[in-house]
Amino acid sequence: MKISDLDFLRCPCCTGHLSLRDGAYSNGYLKDGLLCCLSCSEKFRVERSIPRFASPGRESSYDVTFAYYGSVQLDSVNGTDIARRRFDQLMLSYRYSPVLKKVLQAGCGSGRYTEVGLASNVDLWAVDLSSSAVEACQRNLGSIPGLHLLQADIYHLPFPPDFFDIIYSLGVLMAAPSPVGALRSLHRHLKPGGMFLIDIYRWRLRQWFDLRLWLRPITSRLPVGWLWRACNFAVP
Repeated sequence: MKISDLDFLRCPCCTGHLSLRDGAYSNGYLKDGLLCCLSCSEKFRVERSIPRFASPGRESSYDVTFAYYGSVQLDSVNGTDIARRRFDQLMLSYRYSPVLKKVLQAGCGSGRYTEVGLASNVDLWAVDLSSSAVEACQRNLGSIPGLHLLQADIYHLPFPPDFFDIIYSLGVLMAAPSPVGALRSLHRHLKPGGMFLIDIYRWRLRQWFDLRLWLRPITSRLPVGWLWRACNFAVP
Protein backbone atom coordinates (compact mmCIF):
# COMPACT_ATOMS: atom_id res chain seq x y z
CA MET A 1 0.00 0.00 0.00
CA LYS A 2 1.34 3.40 -0.96
CA ILE A 3 1.32 5.94 1.86
CA SER A 4 -0.58 8.36 -0.39
CA ASP A 5 -3.46 5.86 -0.76
CA LEU A 6 -4.67 6.89 2.68
CA ASP A 7 -5.83 10.24 1.24
CA PHE A 8 -8.42 8.43 -0.90
CA LEU A 9 -9.57 5.53 1.26
CA ARG A 10 -12.71 5.72 3.38
CA CYS A 11 -14.27 3.55 6.05
CA PRO A 12 -16.55 1.01 4.30
CA CYS A 13 -18.91 1.11 7.29
CA CYS A 14 -19.59 4.85 7.54
CA THR A 15 -17.47 6.51 4.77
CA GLY A 16 -15.43 8.32 7.44
CA HIS A 17 -11.79 9.28 6.97
CA LEU A 18 -9.08 6.89 8.11
CA SER A 19 -5.95 7.40 10.16
CA LEU A 20 -2.91 5.16 10.40
CA ARG A 21 -1.68 3.61 13.62
CA ASP A 22 1.44 1.53 14.26
CA GLY A 23 2.68 1.53 10.67
CA ALA A 24 5.76 -0.30 9.40
CA TYR A 25 7.23 1.29 6.27
CA SER A 26 9.65 0.36 3.52
CA ASN A 27 10.61 2.54 0.52
CA GLY A 28 7.46 4.66 0.69
CA TYR A 29 5.14 1.68 1.14
CA LEU A 30 3.15 0.69 4.19
CA LYS A 31 3.93 -2.96 4.94
CA ASP A 32 1.84 -3.50 8.08
CA GLY A 33 -0.33 -1.35 10.28
CA LEU A 34 -3.80 -0.51 11.45
CA LEU A 35 -6.25 1.84 9.73
CA CYS A 36 -8.68 3.45 12.17
CA CYS A 37 -11.89 5.25 11.26
CA LEU A 38 -12.06 8.74 12.75
CA SER A 39 -15.87 8.62 12.83
CA CYS A 40 -17.02 5.17 13.93
CA SER A 41 -13.76 3.77 15.40
CA GLU A 42 -13.76 0.67 13.16
CA LYS A 43 -10.28 -0.78 12.57
CA PHE A 44 -8.84 -2.47 9.51
CA ARG A 45 -5.53 -4.28 9.22
CA VAL A 46 -2.81 -3.73 6.65
CA GLU A 47 -0.91 -6.99 6.14
CA ARG A 48 1.87 -7.59 3.63
CA SER A 49 1.13 -4.17 2.08
CA ILE A 50 -2.54 -4.99 1.42
CA PRO A 51 -5.34 -3.16 3.29
CA ARG A 52 -7.83 -5.74 4.56
CA PHE A 53 -11.34 -4.30 4.55
CA ALA A 54 -13.02 -7.71 4.40
CA SER A 55 -12.91 -10.51 6.96
CA PRO A 56 -11.59 -13.88 5.76
CA GLY A 57 -14.45 -16.16 4.79
CA ARG A 58 -14.79 -19.89 4.35
CA GLU A 59 -12.06 -21.35 2.15
CA SER A 60 -13.26 -22.09 -1.37
CA SER A 61 -11.84 -23.90 -4.38
CA TYR A 62 -10.95 -20.47 -5.80
CA ASP A 63 -8.62 -19.85 -2.86
CA VAL A 64 -6.79 -23.11 -3.52
CA THR A 65 -6.54 -22.27 -7.23
CA PHE A 66 -5.09 -18.82 -6.53
CA ALA A 67 -2.62 -20.27 -4.03
CA TYR A 68 -1.28 -23.02 -6.32
CA TYR A 69 -1.93 -21.72 -9.85
CA GLY A 70 -2.02 -17.98 -9.27
CA SER A 71 -0.15 -16.93 -12.41
CA VAL A 72 -1.16 -19.33 -15.18
CA GLN A 73 -3.99 -17.14 -16.52
CA LEU A 74 -1.77 -14.12 -17.12
CA ASP A 75 -0.93 -13.46 -20.77
CA SER A 76 2.68 -12.75 -19.84
CA VAL A 77 2.98 -16.21 -18.29
CA ASN A 78 1.01 -18.43 -20.68
CA GLY A 79 2.27 -16.74 -23.85
CA THR A 80 -1.17 -15.90 -25.27
CA ASP A 81 -3.15 -12.68 -25.76
CA ILE A 82 -6.52 -14.06 -24.60
CA ALA A 83 -6.97 -11.60 -21.74
CA ARG A 84 -5.77 -8.68 -23.84
CA ARG A 85 -8.20 -9.42 -26.68
CA ARG A 86 -11.16 -9.80 -24.32
CA PHE A 87 -10.26 -6.60 -22.49
CA ASP A 88 -9.73 -4.61 -25.68
CA GLN A 89 -13.01 -5.85 -27.13
CA LEU A 90 -14.84 -4.53 -24.07
CA MET A 91 -13.04 -1.18 -24.07
CA LEU A 92 -13.28 -0.59 -27.82
CA SER A 93 -16.96 -1.43 -27.91
CA TYR A 94 -17.52 1.69 -25.80
CA ARG A 95 -14.81 3.76 -27.58
CA TYR A 96 -13.53 4.91 -24.22
CA SER A 97 -9.86 5.37 -23.46
CA PRO A 98 -8.66 4.57 -19.92
CA VAL A 99 -5.55 6.76 -20.25
CA LEU A 100 -4.95 9.10 -17.28
CA LYS A 101 -8.07 7.91 -15.50
CA LYS A 102 -8.90 6.53 -12.06
CA VAL A 103 -10.05 2.98 -12.67
CA LEU A 104 -11.62 0.36 -10.39
CA GLN A 105 -11.49 -3.34 -11.17
CA ALA A 106 -14.12 -5.24 -9.19
CA GLY A 107 -12.94 -8.82 -8.69
CA CYS A 108 -9.28 -8.86 -9.69
CA GLY A 109 -8.54 -12.51 -8.94
CA SER A 110 -4.86 -13.22 -9.46
CA GLY A 111 -4.52 -10.34 -11.94
CA ARG A 112 -5.51 -11.71 -15.34
CA TYR A 113 -7.34 -8.53 -16.40
CA THR A 114 -5.43 -6.33 -13.98
CA GLU A 115 -2.26 -6.88 -16.00
CA VAL A 116 -3.83 -5.71 -19.26
CA GLY A 117 -5.55 -2.79 -17.51
CA LEU A 118 -2.22 -1.58 -16.17
CA ALA A 119 -0.79 -1.41 -19.69
CA SER A 120 -2.52 1.99 -19.97
CA ASN A 121 -1.42 5.02 -17.98
CA VAL A 122 -3.96 4.66 -15.15
CA ASP A 123 -4.39 4.60 -11.41
CA LEU A 124 -5.87 1.11 -11.15
CA TRP A 125 -7.54 0.14 -7.88
CA ALA A 126 -8.03 -3.62 -7.88
CA VAL A 127 -10.21 -5.27 -5.23
CA ASP A 128 -11.21 -8.82 -4.41
CA LEU A 129 -12.95 -10.46 -1.47
CA SER A 130 -10.48 -13.36 -1.36
CA SER A 131 -7.22 -12.92 0.52
CA SER A 132 -5.65 -15.65 -1.65
CA ALA A 133 -6.63 -13.71 -4.77
CA VAL A 134 -5.17 -10.36 -3.75
CA GLU A 135 -1.99 -12.00 -2.49
CA ALA A 136 -1.59 -13.84 -5.80
CA CYS A 137 -2.21 -10.57 -7.65
CA GLN A 138 0.42 -8.87 -5.52
CA ARG A 139 2.97 -11.61 -6.27
CA ASN A 140 2.26 -11.31 -9.98
CA LEU A 141 1.93 -7.56 -10.42
CA GLY A 142 2.87 -5.80 -7.18
CA SER A 143 5.95 -4.16 -8.71
CA ILE A 144 3.98 -2.38 -11.46
CA PRO A 145 3.46 1.38 -10.87
CA GLY A 146 -0.14 2.49 -10.78
CA LEU A 147 -1.53 -0.57 -8.99
CA HIS A 148 -3.47 -0.08 -5.74
CA LEU A 149 -4.49 -3.46 -4.33
CA LEU A 150 -7.09 -4.04 -1.62
CA GLN A 151 -9.03 -6.88 -0.07
CA ALA A 152 -12.61 -5.60 0.11
CA ASP A 153 -16.26 -6.59 -0.14
CA ILE A 154 -17.92 -5.40 -3.34
CA TYR A 155 -21.01 -4.40 -1.33
CA HIS A 156 -18.99 -2.28 1.12
CA LEU A 157 -16.17 -0.59 -0.78
CA PRO A 158 -13.66 1.71 0.99
CA PHE A 159 -13.88 4.63 -1.44
CA PRO A 160 -15.61 8.03 -1.58
CA PRO A 161 -18.69 8.39 -3.77
CA ASP A 162 -18.22 9.65 -7.34
CA PHE A 163 -14.52 8.70 -7.31
CA PHE A 164 -13.78 6.59 -10.39
CA ASP A 165 -13.80 7.48 -14.07
CA ILE A 166 -14.12 3.83 -15.12
CA ILE A 167 -15.29 0.73 -13.28
CA TYR A 168 -14.85 -2.63 -14.97
CA SER A 169 -15.59 -6.20 -13.97
CA LEU A 170 -15.03 -9.22 -16.20
CA GLY A 171 -16.64 -12.57 -15.44
CA VAL A 172 -17.43 -11.75 -11.81
CA LEU A 173 -20.83 -10.23 -11.12
CA MET A 174 -22.97 -13.18 -12.23
CA ALA A 175 -21.38 -15.17 -9.36
CA ALA A 176 -22.15 -12.52 -6.72
CA PRO A 177 -24.86 -13.38 -4.14
CA SER A 178 -26.82 -10.33 -5.33
CA PRO A 179 -25.69 -9.07 -8.76
CA VAL A 180 -28.13 -6.15 -8.60
CA GLY A 181 -26.85 -5.17 -5.16
CA ALA A 182 -23.28 -5.36 -6.44
CA LEU A 183 -24.12 -3.10 -9.39
CA ARG A 184 -25.76 -0.55 -7.11
CA SER A 185 -22.79 -0.56 -4.77
CA LEU A 186 -20.31 -0.05 -7.59
CA HIS A 187 -22.40 2.70 -9.17
CA ARG A 188 -22.16 4.81 -6.00
CA HIS A 189 -18.42 5.17 -6.59
CA LEU A 190 -18.62 6.08 -10.29
CA LYS A 191 -18.31 9.72 -11.33
CA PRO A 192 -21.28 11.26 -13.17
CA GLY A 193 -20.66 10.57 -16.84
CA GLY A 194 -18.18 7.80 -16.03
CA MET A 195 -18.09 4.44 -17.76
CA PHE A 196 -19.30 1.14 -16.30
CA LEU A 197 -17.93 -1.87 -18.23
CA ILE A 198 -19.41 -5.25 -17.29
CA ASP A 199 -18.71 -8.59 -18.93
CA ILE A 200 -20.58 -11.76 -17.94
CA TYR A 201 -20.66 -15.25 -19.39
CA ARG A 202 -23.27 -15.84 -22.08
CA TRP A 203 -25.59 -18.79 -21.67
CA ARG A 204 -25.64 -21.05 -24.73
CA LEU A 205 -27.78 -24.08 -25.53
CA ARG A 206 -24.73 -26.33 -25.91
CA GLN A 207 -23.90 -25.78 -22.25
CA TRP A 208 -26.62 -28.29 -21.37
CA PHE A 209 -24.29 -30.92 -22.83
CA ASP A 210 -21.28 -29.74 -20.81
CA LEU A 211 -20.42 -32.29 -18.12
CA ARG A 212 -19.24 -29.51 -15.81
CA LEU A 213 -22.80 -28.16 -15.58
CA TRP A 214 -24.06 -31.44 -14.13
CA LEU A 215 -21.07 -31.97 -11.85
CA ARG A 216 -21.15 -28.48 -10.33
CA PRO A 217 -24.05 -29.14 -7.89
CA ILE A 218 -21.90 -31.95 -6.48
CA THR A 219 -18.45 -30.40 -6.62
CA SER A 220 -19.60 -27.09 -5.13
CA ARG A 221 -20.72 -28.93 -2.00
CA LEU A 222 -17.59 -31.02 -1.52
CA PRO A 223 -15.00 -30.03 1.10
CA VAL A 224 -12.13 -28.23 -0.63
CA GLY A 225 -9.61 -30.93 0.32
CA TRP A 226 -11.75 -33.69 -1.21
CA LEU A 227 -12.31 -31.70 -4.38
CA TRP A 228 -8.60 -30.96 -4.67
CA ARG A 229 -7.70 -34.66 -4.40
CA ALA A 230 -10.42 -35.61 -6.92
CA CYS A 231 -9.09 -33.08 -9.44
CA ASN A 232 -5.54 -34.32 -9.01
CA PHE A 233 -6.73 -37.89 -9.56
CA ALA A 234 -8.75 -36.98 -12.67
CA VAL A 235 -6.03 -34.78 -14.18
CA PRO A 236 -2.66 -36.07 -12.93
